[in-house]
Amino acid sequence: MGRPTAFDPQEKLHIAMKLFWRQGFEATSLQQLCDELELNRFSIYNTFGDKRALFHLTLDHYLNTVIRRIAAPLLHDEAALEAVVEYLAGLSAVLCSEGGRVGCYVQNAGSEMGGVDELVQKKVDDWLRQLEMLLARALVRARDNNGLRGDVDAEAAACYLVSVTQGLIALRRTCSRQCRVENAFTFLMQEVKGWAV
Repeated sequence: MGRPTAFDPQEKLHIAMKLFWRQGFEATSLQQLCDELELNRFSIYNTFGDKRALFHLTLDHYLNTVIRRIAAPLLHDEAALEAVVEYLAGLSAVLCSEGGRVGCYVQNAGSEMGGVDELVQKKVDDWLRQLEMLLARALVRARDNNGLRGDVDAEAAACYLVSVTQGLIALRRTCSRQCRVENAFTFLMQEVKGWAV
């Protein structure tokens, strides 16, 4: 029987996620991971696998923690138009915080690794598809409850919201002027509120 693990793997996964999120996959060395996690290479390999396997695990961790928290308004069974606005407000608050310049880890991973790592590309595609589905479901519910204007196509609007928010996430990462993103989100939320009957 092996010795029990002397550390919390979830805690170390979270630390590794933050390092990859800041630096990306290629720029993060195994030695940096050892230093940041305060683990030797054997412990990392034994617990998480190689660097790429750890990277994949950190993406899953991000989706199950950070993304789930931001998307929480859309996950309720009764989510409708108000939930869409609440989601946008929460996303804006995160992006316009001090740490917002690092962007979205899933988007960063897709930009860096999507073309060369099929599993990363699948995780990115699956998340964007799920987000679009959640937004569309909320808008359809609003329409079914007579809370959405008849000229608003729920599925097209969901696709539009994913596209615009992903663009704003990229803008926040590349532009030093935080107010540009704040102003754009304010305008977007006013537009979405205008979809109400």
